[in-house]
Amino acid sequence: METEVLVVGAGPAGSTAAERLARAGHSVTVVEEHPRVGFPVQCAGLVSERVLDLAGSRAFVRTAVRGASVFGPSLRSVAFKANEARAYVIDRGALDVHLA
Repeated sequence: METEVLVVGAGPAGSTAAERLARAGHSVTVVEEHPRVGFPVQCAGLVSERVLDLAGSRAFVRTAVRGASVFGPSLRSVAFKANEARAYVIDRGALDVHLA
């Protein structure tokens, strides 16, 4: 079988691109430099609601974030609070595996 599209990297962007291209009828091959998708973890794992919608699952959500304090170099801070979740802490390795 001939590959039409080669996707380098099985992280969220690569896996999502590969899935969409395959659904559109293209022959896709994904290559990943690590032996295990999602490991080592590549980011802290704080995502928006849109990422969860695109992933189609919430299985990897660890907690919802409804506020935060942002500190500047002088240690002065600004606090943000909301009644509903604005971001989610996720298991990034589990997200990568889910999308792959």
